[in-house]
Amino acid sequence: MMIISQWSDIAEREVGAKMSAVTADMSTVQDTLEKTKLLINELKDKESRANNVIVYNIAETTVVERKEWMTQEKSCCLNLFNEALDIKVKQVDNKRMLRLRKLENNRPNCRPILIEFRDKTIKNQAIECAPKLRYASDLYSKTIVRPGIAISEIIPSLPPSLNYCSYFYPLNLSHKFFL
Repeated sequence: MMIISQWSDIAEREVGAKMSAVTADMSTVQDTLEKTKLLINELKDKESRANNVIVYNIAETTVVERKEWMTQEKSCCLNLFNEALDIKVKQVDNKRMLRLRKLENNRPNCRPILIEFRDKTIKNQAIECAPKLRYASDLYSKTIVRPGIAISEIIPSLPPSLNYCSYFYPLNLSHKFFL
């Protein structure tokens, strides 16, 4: 009996040592997996914003009906690119267009427009031609065109668990972040 109890004690110690080593390895694997997930999410974020342009200081339309409002917003942006910037942009080149932030009564004309193009070259042309807006007609002379960049490029130390809206909306996001 003595031999069996010694054998079980030895086996228990060996198994315990192996289990602690496996547990340590598992925590290392979990940490690596978490870091990889964060990196993948950041890369997806950058990729999704690669074709984005943010346009500032374009007056909002006063039309109440949603369909007509969207048509006027799109035609205003197309005029900006086609006439003021001399870039040939068609309706089909815009993948998505929307106003950012909520409409506020005390600041009716300040909401920027996010435009996602189907092709990166159109976005690059818009950014390259943006200085032309200084010399454009009065309608577009104060308009600013900036690339839509990833949040991690604005503030590299931003914790990944932080929600973009909850962090930036209380602050007044000025154009300084996009220079």
